[in-house]
Amino acid sequence: MARTGDRGALPRCTFCDKSNEQVARLIAGPAGVHICDECVGICTELMEEDRDGPSPAGPSRAPAPREIDDFLGRYVVGQESARRTLAVAVQAALTRILTEPRDAPVEQYRRLFAMDGVELEFTEEAIAAIADQALLRRTGARAVRAILEEVLLDVMYEVPSRDDVARVVVGRDTVLDRVNPTLVPRERRERSA
Repeated sequence: MARTGDRGALPRCTFCDKSNEQVARLIAGPAGVHICDECVGICTELMEEDRDGPSPAGPSRAPAPREIDDFLGRYVVGQESARRTLAVAVQAALTRILTEPRDAPVEQYRRLFAMDGVELEFTEEAIAAIADQALLRRTGARAVRAILEEVLLDVMYEVPSRDDVARVVVGRDTVLDRVNPTLVPRERRERSA
């Protein structure tokens, strides 16, 4: 069994015992439980291999944390607390990958829109929907960029040629139903006569 280390030591992955220095990302969970990006990837691959594959219409929803925990229970003996933490961390990890790193995909698109003087905003529901869609596609973080490109392609084409758009707001419906993002106009200044 992996250990989390002494209080003064660097945190380690509860599953593989690698330190923060040995992995690209170490996600902290409750009660001192940690999981590295490599173990999240391995668990995602295990889940994908175990599934029969999507139905012809495609998967209908992302797995709930309880379903992830049940699945992991077939492969991981004991460690109930760590399995539950991992189950919740899978979705949280995708959300963090989308928004937290300096070079996160969402931040890259915000900088791209800023070059045209337009603010790009994602609602929390949109971020969660992107993470859900990435899980549904069974490619995890690799699907994030493709989803963002699908959601933003038309508006990336249209906005640079317009000077009346101040902000683009991407909501849940934009991600799930392919509804156009909300374009917030710039405030017009009245000319004095």
